[in-house]
Amino acid sequence: MTAFFAIVRLTCRSLVRSRVFQLLLAALFATIVALPMTVVGDGTALAHIQVSLKYSLGAVGMILSISAIWVGCSVMGEDVVSRRLHLVVAKPVSRWLVWFSKWAGVVVAHGVLLALAGGMVYALVLWRFDRSDFSKSEKERIRGEILTGRAVFMPERPPIEELTRKELEKRLSRLSPDRSRGITSERREELLWQVRKDVVASLGGVPPGRTRLWRYTGLDPSGDSSIFLRYRVYVGKVDSSGQRGSKGMWLARVNLPAKSGAGKGDDGKKESRTVFVPHSMYPEDIPCGSFAEMRMTPKVVFPDGSVVVGFTNYDPGRKPLFFQPKDGPKLLVEETGFLSNYLRALLVLFAKIAFLAGVACAAGGLFSTPVAIFGVVSYILAGSFSAYLLGVRDWIFESSGMAGKETLLDIVGNTLSEFLLLFIIPIQNFEVSGILSNGELITWVLVAKIVLLDAVLRGAPLMALGAWLYSRRELGLVTGK
Repeated sequence: MTAFFAIVRLTCRSLVRSRVFQLLLAALFATIVALPMTVVGDGTALAHIQVSLKYSLGAVGMILSISAIWVGCSVMGEDVVSRRLHLVVAKPVSRWLVWFSKWAGVVVAHGVLLALAGGMVYALVLWRFDRSDFSKSEKERIRGEILTGRAVFMPERPPIEELTRKELEKRLSRLSPDRSRGITSERREELLWQVRKDVVASLGGVPPGRTRLWRYTGLDPSGDSSIFLRYRVYVGKVDSSGQRGSKGMWLARVNLPAKSGAGKGDDGKKESRTVFVPHSMYPEDIPCGSFAEMRMTPKVVFPDGSVVVGFTNYDPGRKPLFFQPKDGPKLLVEETGFLSNYLRALLVLFAKIAFLAGVACAAGGLFSTPVAIFGVVSYILAGSFSAYLLGVRDWIFESSGMAGKETLLDIVGNTLSEFLLLFIIPIQNFEVSGILSNGELITWVLVAKIVLLDAVLRGAPLMALGAWLYSRRELGLVTGK
């Protein structure tokens, strides 16, 4: 272990002397100080703190990731090209130990920087929150919606396939027997796709004057934390451009005592009645195309842990209002404090840096520094593009009801993307700053999935392969400067 710690110490010392590392370090701390002072969002106090937190932490992750890639490629490649490694391997030290010691040195150095930068971002965000002249109501809203960790509950997904089959059979029953028998299997598949598209559109839309309900399960009926409903509405079409304000009314299911004179139930308890209570006396102004939140009382949670909310469309232009399935609407319930949630975000960010350092060291041990950097960037772009392509596929062919209508080019692209993702980890898997800035809980399940499944189980084989190839590299073929 003496050799291990000695190489780690020498690696950290060489990082400090690197001009590129010093430049990235200066950019890191300049960004931390400048961003919270300059970003303002949409002008509201809530958006100011939210954008400051998201952009500052995102900038820290980006700069440290770039630094880890550069340093990981250079410390491995330069040792080979400059022939310093020839002196090391002449001693009783295996190349496996050299590889993992240098990787550990890169991770330790960037872990220390992450701790310092993360602490500065946390302190500056809270300092701006305390020192700004926000009103008391604005500060309460920031504490409840951003500086917290809220568990997310999505509504139950309706059985789309079952509803599609029933709707198709209903439409076919209206046809004459001759026309119904004349429908081929290919034509039936086309009708099924069209009906599914109509069903998905009907589930996401609320016609004028109509009400739609959402049901949630799994909430704690004994909890007393405030419940927030987070939603985004589109008027006329599901498109952020050309949106305007609308009007609507939110409803929530609650239990009220039975009217006077009512008896008791079979269990001896006083009977109650279930009603839907509106959030306001009159239709409210609804911002369309952007997220909004409203606070709800814990009384909306029934003893079985279920919640039912509804929305009535009172659009002045008599246009339908639409909700995207990915937007929920979501129920958010406070589960932990902001510091705990923030530390989880830093842990995920540390796993990202350690993973990128491993990829960079694997490439740096095989190629020169410029070629290694090009290889790592290509790896990242291939993973990001593959994940993006599959995400677009899911949105187009699932949300729009066009599943199964892929062209040959779509099939080839999706198959290739799925194959690449068997070996490549998309870098966006490590992105949690958006979750943190929305006040949503970064669950330990998500942290374990990212750290253990992505960074460790899928990243370790790649690092082991890089270390093995590094140990097998023929140093006599390397040309010195």
